Order: sequence, then structure tokens, then C-alpha cells
Amino acid sequence: ATATPQIEQLLRGDPIQSTDQNMSLKNSERNMLEVLGDQSLLGDVCASLSLPDIVCLSSTSRTVRDAIRDHISENEIAAARHMVMDYGFCLDHLDLLHEYLAKHKIPIKTTEKEKAEGDGGWDNQSLTWGVQAENWDRKVEKYHSAAERKYRGLCQWVISWHATCMDASRQRALIVRPGETIQCDLTFHSSCLSNTCIIQMQVAIDSIDVAGGNRGDVAEVCCSSKSSRTKFSLTAPEEPGLYMIRYMSSWHYSFRQAANEQWPKPLARTPDEFAGSFIAWLRVDPTAAKKPAGNCV
Repeated sequence: ATATPQIEQLLRGDPIQSTDQNMSLKNSERNMLEVLGDQSLLGDVCASLSLPDIVCLSSTSRTVRDAIRDHISENEIAAARHMVMDYGFCLDHLDLLHEYLAKHKIPIKTTEKEKAEGDGGWDNQSLTWGVQAENWDRKVEKYHSAAERKYRGLCQWVISWHATCMDASRQRALIVRPGETIQCDLTFHSSCLSNTCIIQMQVAIDSIDVAGGNRGDVAEVCCSSKSSRTKFSLTAPEEPGLYMIRYMSSWHYSFRQAANEQWPKPLARTPDEFAGSFIAWLRVDPTAAKKPAGNCV
């Protein structure tokens, strides 16, 4: 048996649209069970679903969890829900990450020999919700330690993020038209108490025209700690495609010097580097339609 058109229509849309995401997920699960009716078909239906579908249906019902346990790891489902519900990630995040790595020709290790090289690059395991969640949790833990001044090394973190643009309904996956202005509002933490270097924190779209001013100069610290809120604007690229809004730390004398010298670095070369810089995906699409902005993440 396969999912009926009615069930597919219910599930194939992105259910994470409500301002109350938990309620949206629970409603999706309840509606699916009501539409399906015949519980004996549940296992076959779940076998035909994608991970995003499964994530939206596996929160509370033991019936659904039992039906899908043979098709995908419960740990992977839990990690996906954690990233979506707690950190505001979109359900197609892994697909977008694959697309981004391919665009920038960042290799993904597939052979045991490549994996054994140990240079911290990407492999299939690091492109799972489980590893993504572990990396993100580790960065959050580091931020809390730094905020309490227990960790004295360099720590920069975007505590919350909100953007306004053509389609900001998913705050970690914005859609804009070419050349559009994106209004950015974020709260941040930047600290380094272990040395007297001047350290910048800046936000940009990939490394596009950073020296020309297309950036947010967020914070500058020197043997100090700062947590605050800032607003700035970014200009979307003219070329359609997928980009990343990210932040970067620089050890320079000024924002201007950092913009000129630091930003041409390669992007997201390792999972750890990605987790320490990613804010949101940015899709440039000339046909983008206006949608209300979602809640901050």
C-alpha cells in the first residue's frame, strides 16, 4: 500500500508554518491518523515518507513511532526534531547543505581511506541530523560557559536572529529577489578573556562584497566580553542560487582590515566550521513571493 493522494497532499507541504510550531506538529500527526483511518496501513505509509514527513508525525503517538522504527533511526528523528523545534532549522536543511557543498565544490568523503585522513572534513555521517545536532549543542554549551566566564577563550555566538525580506517565513531559510535589501536583527555574544588581541565579529552573505560594505559589523572585543543586540542590512546577490548568511571572527586592528583580509577564506570546509558560522540559508529567486516573516530563532 502507498499513501493516498489525500494523505500525500496533507503531508507534502511544509507543516512548520504556524507561529506555534509544537501545535503545528501535533495537529499534523493527529490529522494524518484521522485521514488514514485504517491503522494496518500505517507502516506502509510511513515507509513511503521522507524524513521531514516522519519528523512531523513522530512526536507523541506511540503508534506512529512503532510504525516508523524499522525505516529510520529514532535517534535521527529525535535529532531532527531538536534542530527544528529548539533551534529553528528548516526540515530541508540537510538537502540545502548538500546543495551548498556541491556549489562550492567542498568534497564529501565516501571511502574508508578518505575518512581515515582525519582532517575534519565532511563525510556522510557528518551530513546527518544527529551529528548536526551534536555540533550545534556543543557550540551552545561553549557559549553558556563563556557567558558565565568559565570559558576564557574566544567565543562568538548568535543568540537570536530575525530577518525581514520577501519571504522570511522560515528564518533559517530566507528567499529573496536579486539585489533585495535584507533587514537583519540579532542578539549576540562575543568574548575572549585569555589575550589582548582585538577580535572582530562580522556577518555577511558568503564572502560577497564584504570589503565593499555588504556586511554587518557586529562587535569588537579586546580582553573583554560583550552581549548585546544589533541591527543592519545586507544586499542579496544578483545571481540566483543558494547562499549562506554567516558570521566570522577576525583577529585584526579594525572592521575594515578584517573585511579586506579575512573574508576571502573558503566556506564551511568542516562540520565544526559550519556550526561555528552558520546563521541562515539564503535563496535568491527572481520569482520569490511575499510571505510574512516568521518568529525569531
